[in-house]
Amino acid sequence: MLLEATAFRQLCSKTCFLINNRLGVALAIDANGVHLGQDDLPLEVARNLLGPRGIIGITVHNLEVALIAERGGADYLGVSPTFTTQTKPNAGKAAGLEMVERFQESVHIPVVAIGGINLQNAVEAILAGADAICAISQVVTTPDVRAAIAQFQHPFEIP
Repeated sequence: MLLEATAFRQLCSKTCFLINNRLGVALAIDANGVHLGQDDLPLEVARNLLGPRGIIGITVHNLEVALIAERGGADYLGVSPTFTTQTKPNAGKAAGLEMVERFQESVHIPVVAIGGINLQNAVEAILAGADAICAISQVVTTPDVRAAIAQFQHPFEIP
């Protein structure tokens, strides 16, 4: 895992690079931060190890947990799963765009739509208030990852 993470870090040297769930790997490769789920390392422990400049995102499934994560120092919230996803079968019921909208109205940190994101619903998530999107299978399962990423960047481009 460390060798793969190092290779990806080099590919992403000019952009923000976060590691999912593995703070040790993030620290070892000098990633910009880590994304943690509700069953991962606690936010306060990660913040102590990563320091104040490291980015920490937290997966949230309801507003109560979102507000706790914000108060605890999360840098962004991952609304998960926003749509039904096959990537993580145990991700739970889709939160939907209404949850993205509700979080956007209630918190003061960025809201990221993750789970089931594809080119068709990415714009819907952005229009619902998502500050960012995270598309996994729609990117990593394609032969040209760079081209897939470019397609997802188009909705964020300012004319």
